[in-house]
Amino acid sequence: MTNLPKEPGVYELANVTQQVIFLGGCQNLDLRLHQHLYAKDPCLSRAWHFRFEASGEPDQRLKELLDEYRNEHGKQPD
Repeated sequence: MTNLPKEPGVYELANVTQQVIFLGGCQNLDLRLHQHLYAKDPCLSRAWHFRFEASGEPDQRLKELLDEYRNEHGKQPD
């Protein structure tokens, strides 16, 4: 696994067809992905792609991304 930044940011998990299944925000991107992996998060069983964006304001950026997703798809990510 590629080393991720140990800084705040937002991330998304997407399935094999790159449909977003989860959007999240955190204070440490590297730690949060590892938490998903080691907890055997059920969401990860469908995840094939992980994208992230470092952000000094992860809560605000996550809200923006969720609003964009809802506006485009009419619902929250699966």
